[in-house]
Amino acid sequence: MVDFVAEISEYAKSKDSTFYIFSHNAAERWSEYGYLEAVDGIGQEEIYYGYGIATPAEVTY
Repeated sequence: MVDFVAEISEYAKSKDSTFYIFSHNAAERWSEYGYLEAVDGIGQEEIYYGYGIATPAEVTY
């Protein structure tokens, strides 16, 4: 799957350098070779920071 995403990313960006690739719920793939270079962002559902408590400073940016 990582190879497929990398191919799509390379093709799309060769046609339009402003094209962005965002994966959905595939954050666990970050450690696979080439994945982070192929995507521009990761959309992740059901992640809550500071729900009912103060968000620690190390997770805010």
